[in-house]
Amino acid sequence: MGSGNKTELIERAKGVIAIVRNHSRKYWEVTRKRGHNRSVDKLITPLGEELPDPILFKANWTSSVDEIPKNW
Repeated sequence: MGSGNKTELIERAKGVIAIVRNHSRKYWEVTRKRGHNRSVDKLITPLGEELPDPILFKANWTSSVDEIPKNW
C-alpha cells in the first residue's frame, strides 16, 4: 500500500481520479474526431471517385418490391 496519513492518501487518490477523468475525456474527443474523418473517407472509392451521401439513398428508398423494374 501507500505511505502517509489518511488525509494524504485521500488527496493522492483524488488526484489520480482527476487524471483518469481528464485522460478519458481527451481519449474520447480524439476518437470522435478520428471516427468522423473515417466516415468521410469511406465516401471515396479506392480510385478516388466520390460516392453520394448515403442519406440521399435513404430519402428515396422504398421497401416495396413492386418498384423493382420488370425487365431487370
